[in-house]
Amino acid sequence: MQLYVSLFGFFVTFLLLVNIKATNRVNIFLFLFLLSTNIYNLAIYATLNAQNLKFMAVILVNFSPLYLLSGPLLYFYVRGIVNDNSRLQRSDILHFIPFIIYTINIGNYLFTSFSFKQRFVAAVIEAPSKVLDFDPVLIPGFLSHILRPVISLIYVVLCFVLLYQFYNRNVSHSQSKIVYRWLLALITIVFITYTV
Repeated sequence: MQLYVSLFGFFVTFLLLVNIKATNRVNIFLFLFLLSTNIYNLAIYATLNAQNLKFMAVILVNFSPLYLLSGPLLYFYVRGIVNDNSRLQRSDILHFIPFIIYTINIGNYLFTSFSFKQRFVAAVIEAPSKVLDFDPVLIPGFLSHILRPVISLIYVVLCFVLLYQFYNRNVSHSQSKIVYRWLLALITIVFITYTV
């Protein structure tokens, strides 16, 4: 079932990509958010169903820095909608620091051979806690594993703050009410999926 949910998520994500208009570039952030979330779901599926060693060797740790982008991408999307401006600011580079640190942290693993990655995956299948032993550079595996959901939840809270400010400014307009309801539903669903 989880595979079908992931595949449907990829389908919806690429439908969004096809329909992105030049006038509404903020949807690029939504597309990238959904893409990173679907890659994460696919990695979870691969880990839980451990049927294809090669696929797991590709997706298990290699794509994990992308998961740290989901929070900032959701934040950029919500901020772009509520401020009606999709442009990034120079200070937004700070939002990418966890991604950069995590990429450096898995650097040793990234440059190992594919056969090593397959052996690593086989060890993870035998003992799932081995996934934390990817030879981290900066942050121990258990801590880096905890940081992703914590950082994501911080961004969800920031999105709720942006939405609250938007509500206080624009609640009287009917178009603003529609936007508010959409963002409230989106952020709430993301919050539920991050906490369950």
